[in-house]
Amino acid sequence: MIAATNDITGDRLASRGNSEKFKANFDRIFGKKVVTPTKLENWDCRSEVEKAAESLLNLKYDGNKIEPTI
Repeated sequence: MIAATNDITGDRLASRGNSEKFKANFDRIFGKKVVTPTKLENWDCRSEVEKAAESLLNLKYDGNKIEPTI
């Protein structure tokens, strides 16, 4: 295998070995990200009218007059 050379100086190109600092920073930058679990909250973003309309759909008629509450 032929070693790479600098086109201008003709010197042989060689990389230095990876240092511990390089390895630590490489893992810190490109390593797997630690995902912290988050607490999920269920928010009802419907308007009061939409909530009332759904409550009307869930009513069962038993012969008595029921006034919906909003």
